[in-house]
Amino acid sequence: MKNVKVIAGVVGIEWTDENGVVRTGTKEASDGVFSVDDKTAERLVAKGTVEYVGYTAPAPAEEPAEAADESDEEDLAALPNSALKAMIEELGGDTRNCRNKNQLIELLEELRAEADEEEPPCVSAADPE
Repeated sequence: MKNVKVIAGVVGIEWTDENGVVRTGTKEASDGVFSVDDKTAERLVAKGTVEYVGYTAPAPAEEPAEAADESDEEDLAALPNSALKAMIEELGGDTRNCRNKNQLIELLEELRAEADEEEPPCVSAADPE
């Protein structure tokens, strides 16, 4: 069970009273702190209608950027040269001077970096005819 309080709107909840009877009702900010099961608390917090009281939800684990780059390199190294060449050609690169997989990967990463730096094309509505 988690303690929560309403921060936006009205929340419908369901609970079992001391006699084992399932009850339903609503809670709003003026009702203060109340308890709900963990699953309900997580769902309501995710919707932004309640916040935890006396409990801090664990932050989602994030992969450091450096580790993400390493895994990308490992993924590229697992691809066959033909797939790397196709990806390079799709980005407008020339693979004729690449003698091995490492050179293909380096070229692909350079082309991807250049593509990320380019400004998106200016798109406008077509003139009516």
